[in-house]
Amino acid sequence: MGKDDTRPVIMVQMGSFNPVTLSHLLVIEQAKGHFEHKMGRTVAGCLMSPVSDGYRWRKPNLLDGVHRLAMLEGALAPYPHIAVDSWECSRAEWTRTKVILDHVAEDHPGHAVCLVAGIDMLESMVDTSIWNPKDVAAILDTYYIYALPRPGGIGGRDTEEVRDIIAHTPHMAAHLPHIQIDTEAIQSVVSSSLVRERVGQGMSVRFMVPDPVLEYIEAQGLYLPKVEAEAEAEAVVDL
Repeated sequence: MGKDDTRPVIMVQMGSFNPVTLSHLLVIEQAKGHFEHKMGRTVAGCLMSPVSDGYRWRKPNLLDGVHRLAMLEGALAPYPHIAVDSWECSRAEWTRTKVILDHVAEDHPGHAVCLVAGIDMLESMVDTSIWNPKDVAAILDTYYIYALPRPGGIGGRDTEEVRDIIAHTPHMAAHLPHIQIDTEAIQSVVSSSLVRERVGQGMSVRFMVPDPVLEYIEAQGLYLPKVEAEAEAEAVVDL
């Protein structure tokens, strides 16, 4: 991050959070530690911004936002430095990353806004068929990105290869000081898709999601196979 930028940092983690997992919270904690202990920066807080239901054009099985928000609120209750930002989720249509970051910046004047994400998202910014190069340049010119390495990235490349690709990408190369890749971060294999798969198979996801999330999933009968979910609903009606 820029040496002359001493503003407190607001971190933003975007995603489906379908459901939120302990891995999501681990990423936030590691990002916070990176800024505070390695960069000497003050972290004012972190926002978790779940995607709108309008993103179903890309993810047809996306759970309704009301459930994803409820699970996030339950998961974050013990952590006052992390909050849910429901602005993106409340919108009818999918919203571009830059627009969301602009919204956060407007809500938190005087703060440095940093997008927290996996290195696969950072790598995808190179692809002009996925991202508008002008949007990427504008994001990196105004905001920061903290990237957590994931095994292999998108194309099976390691972290150093991704760094090299970014350094040779015109719309990103000029903004390298605004990109932080935490090579020492712990990489968790727990994902939302793995949680959904295990719940659907009747397997335990305890210690993969926060306890309030597990309780909510069980109480609402979420992520069950359709036939089983319908049977449970009928059983409740019969009581």
